[in-house]
Parts: sequence; structure tokens; C-alpha cells
Amino acid sequence: MLITKEIDYSLRMLSALASGEQMTMGDICSHEWVPQQFGYKILKKLAKAGMVDITRGNGGGCRICCDLGQVTLYELAQAMGSETRISACMEAGYKCSRRQQNHNCCVIHNNLTDIQRVLEDELKKHTLGGLIGI
Repeated sequence: MLITKEIDYSLRMLSALASGEQMTMGDICSHEWVPQQFGYKILKKLAKAGMVDITRGNGGGCRICCDLGQVTLYELAQAMGSETRISACMEAGYKCSRRQQNHNCCVIHNNLTDIQRVLEDELKKHTLGGLIGI
């Protein structure tokens, strides 16, 4: 998994909201150099994941509603719908001709599985609060 633009922008947006103050989308995007159309898409995903609250209308805006010290980079990647697998063969139900020919045994797959576990464990160790410095 790579840190996609969407994850990068979501980290910036959460950083802007980390103070707990309500901010408008325009202010967040301007402050964090996030394209506003992309910002709206990200904000919806953050709200769906329970990380921000959105208030619409006059006087509206958004506000953080989670403890960034408890939410991990892995959880943010999942909320953004980012692929966390390093290879297609890590996906459940993937049909690998090499494994089928070798009685479900593939050294490459086994080694990639070990790397996948280490990557996921590492992503789960890092909180968003730690990443944005709060």
C-alpha cells in the first residue's frame, strides 16, 4: 500500500481539525492546500467512518469527533477505501495458477504474506495523532 493523495489529504484535513474547532470546508482546503472538490469527497468518507461531524447550512462546517490518538493509519486507509494488500494474491479468493499447479504451495506467496502481516501491524501501530504531531 502506498500513501495515496486521498490519505495524504485526509491527514492534512484532520490536522486542520485537530484543535476541535469547527471549520468550513473552504477554510480547511485553503489552509491545507487540498482541492475543494476532492476535500468534499474525503470529508464524506471521514464522516461515514465517524471521524468528523458535518453541520450543514448557515453557520455550518465540520468538526473532529474522534480521538486521533486512538485512530490508526490502518483504519484511515480502510475509511478511504485504500487497498492495503501488497499483491493481488493476498486477496481472499484470488485464483493463482502457480499455487494451483504446486498443490497450494508458493514460496513467493508465503513470503509476501509475511511482509503483508508486518505492514499491517506497522500501520496499526501508528495513530493519526502521532502522525500529525498532537
